[in-house]
Amino acid sequence: MIKRWLLLLSAAVIGMSMMIAPAQAAPDGAPPPAPLSAAAGAGQARVASNPAGCETWAEWVGGGSTLYFGRGNARCQSGRYDVKNVCRSMQSGGAYVTYGGSPRYAPGVATVVCGSGHQAESVHVVADVATNETTGCVTWGEWVSGGGSMYWGRGAVQCDTGRYQAKNVCRNMQSDAAYVTYGGGWSNPRQTNIASCGSGHRAESVHAVPELTAPGINGCVFWREMVSEGGHLYYGRGAVQCDTGRYRAVNSCHNVVTGARYTTGGYISNAPAASYALCNRGDRAERVDFSPA
Repeated sequence: MIKRWLLLLSAAVIGMSMMIAPAQAAPDGAPPPAPLSAAAGAGQARVASNPAGCETWAEWVGGGSTLYFGRGNARCQSGRYDVKNVCRSMQSGGAYVTYGGSPRYAPGVATVVCGSGHQAESVHVVADVATNETTGCVTWGEWVSGGGSMYWGRGAVQCDTGRYQAKNVCRNMQSDAAYVTYGGGWSNPRQTNIASCGSGHRAESVHAVPELTAPGINGCVFWREMVSEGGHLYYGRGAVQCDTGRYRAVNSCHNVVTGARYTTGGYISNAPAASYALCNRGDRAERVDFSPA
């Protein structure tokens, strides 16, 4: 009886020592476990948090007999993340995106390298968190060869998540008129979507258009145009164009002779049409905004 009692006591002591023993440290180089979400229970998947306190930088890469600025790095203070580069071929002018492919836990460094000789034009942190929203978008322009000339006429967008397309604000350098073009179809995550301007026209800015948007007015872009009147040119016309909603352009105008300032409104437009507003003759549109209709 005494022997059996001693065996039970020994088992209880061993069990308690196992319960209160400190957790073993992870092996060197292994990432720490991601915290469980508040709703997660035993056996459920771990949930990574959005990265915060991030920094990015690029480095020189030696390849063959050349040295090029082709490596991108990202490091954050918290969360789980990857890295991507917008890479540019300096010969063709074309650009593309490369991902590191190996997400890291903070404060590890995620690294990705562009193709041989290609420059890392920009470096971006990629959050390793699933979402249906359009996030992590980057945009760039590209040269187009047409009619014996080269012009900055192609815009591209690429996002980490969601569905999206590109849109350009295009400028006719002869007439100074501007307009918007869309990519023409939705792209899935990590694909590149391209929009082109008319022949010889410059992509003045490039924007990402998400397929899923909140109700109301979304995705507005603004520009000014030169007006020819009375033998001189002046920036007297303002325009706004949005992806959704009803709106009108509103100019903040300035008479540079008298110093007077005032606003003018344009006609109402339905997306994706542009709305234009004109300042008085000779007066400059210093700022362009919109009002909902």
